[in-house]
Amino acid sequence: MSNLNFNYQTQIFHPKSKTFDVFITEDLNRFELMRGNRPPNPQHVEQLAKNIEKFGMLCNPILVNENMQVIDGQHRLLAAKKTGVSIYYIIVKGYNLEQVKALNLKQKNWTKLDFLNSYADMGIESYVYIRQFLNRHIVFKLRTALTLLDCVNSDFIGNRIKTGKFKEGTVKTGDRQKAEVYAEYLKLLKSYHKLSGAFCSVMIQMFKKDNFVFSEFSNKLKLQPTALVECANAEQYRQLIEHIYNYKRRKKVNLRF
Repeated sequence: MSNLNFNYQTQIFHPKSKTFDVFITEDLNRFELMRGNRPPNPQHVEQLAKNIEKFGMLCNPILVNENMQVIDGQHRLLAAKKTGVSIYYIIVKGYNLEQVKALNLKQKNWTKLDFLNSYADMGIESYVYIRQFLNRHIVFKLRTALTLLDCVNSDFIGNRIKTGKFKEGTVKTGDRQKAEVYAEYLKLLKSYHKLSGAFCSVMIQMFKKDNFVFSEFSNKLKLQPTALVECANAEQYRQLIEHIYNYKRRKKVNLRF
């Protein structure tokens, strides 16, 4: 492990000797966000601010260049401004936007689960419920949970989560009672299929059809338990489900349209 030397008297970063000088200040207006850097995430700032209010000032220093432009830690700086606390900082000379971009590329971007947890922690009711729903039905991934809760358009398998609305914190849930019922239906199929996202999306479409009865489909699967195989796309799943549903049935049912 590197030997880290904290010295509050000088203003130089020593990369070769693996020592650096850490400063603390109450004057947060001396720092400047670097123009051209990726925009801060307001939800991340809000969560950090809550952590500061709960645990006190952040001990992790921000990095700035000699012009006091933030290299790393813009969320920490904004959270410190929001809560009015001091902040630790380290000066790294010679860094500009190109180095900052390279640093950002190496950092992990926020995932959809990060956004979910952030908004849920902030108390946004729909996100709290989505997280609770995922915890109750742990076999599902986030995409399937959102489809069950009518948070996304499930008419086409190719549709992804609408990341703009989801990241903005404006996603709302649909009929939660139906979502719970459909989730239990899907879990009853787990012994026949691994519950991939594509399969679950098609099954959710089937649940909503007036001419589809889940108990009948389940009974047909019991008669041919190996019939529910993996498919390459949504249309193949629709054809397969329709074929299973119509097994030994005199009056065939069209489930594809």
